[in-house]
Amino acid sequence: MVTSLPELLAELDGRTVLVETGAGEVEVTLATRNLVLREIEMGFFDRLLSLIADPNIAFMLLSLGGLGLFVEVMNPGLIFPGVGGVIALVLAFMALGNLPGNWAGAALILLGFALAVAEINVEGFGVLGVLGIVSFVLGGVLLFAHFGTPSPVLPSIRVSLWALVPVSAALAAGVGGLTYSMVQSRRRQPLEEAALRPFIGAGGVVTAVLNPRGTVRVRGESWTAHAADDERIERGTGIVVAAQDGALLTVERATEPGEQT
Repeated sequence: MVTSLPELLAELDGRTVLVETGAGEVEVTLATRNLVLREIEMGFFDRLLSLIADPNIAFMLLSLGGLGLFVEVMNPGLIFPGVGGVIALVLAFMALGNLPGNWAGAALILLGFALAVAEINVEGFGVLGVLGIVSFVLGGVLLFAHFGTPSPVLPSIRVSLWALVPVSAALAAGVGGLTYSMVQSRRRQPLEEAALRPFIGAGGVVTAVLNPRGTVRVRGESWTAHAADDERIERGTGIVVAAQDGALLTVERATEPGEQT
């Protein structure tokens, strides 16, 4: 019984086998005794490629790459997410180049992240975000899908649902949360702006001579005020707030007694 490669080569030495050539079958006598054996190991890049050449890992790298660029676009200057995202995309493309992948699926995944960015930056009702999630899920499904007659020599590969569903759910939650925050912020903005300028049009009275700056009392509160047109307004004179810049009011002399409060 042969127990090692050298013993196997010695056993095969001298045997005659038929080899198919262009001219037909040819008998060849094997000369395998005393062959010099050389072992070839995989290099670093070969090992890396064998590791990432997996449908699920390629999908995760593509997703992480899109996520890194998404974070970098939303927070310019962080650098690390952008650089990490580019590296992940390069590795994902390397893996897809050695797998029977569908580049349309990869394009749909990246389009999903692009639509998510658009949803955050464009005022809308979540339509772009929903389309982004749909694009991402569809891209994951089509990433290794091939149409037509199945190949008898290629294995059937696809992205596992255990990878596709959690990543899609996380993306949907993230986009949904950001969209909700943006909508709430947009709703609060007019109220905040109104709160910063609550006294425009309100009446009041001068409590310290405006020459042209002094103090006025509006709605029971004392404010620093500046007289419009730099005119002098005496203490006790009724005024109307014309503008507000932070804690400084610009006031005008009241033209009607009813404007004083």
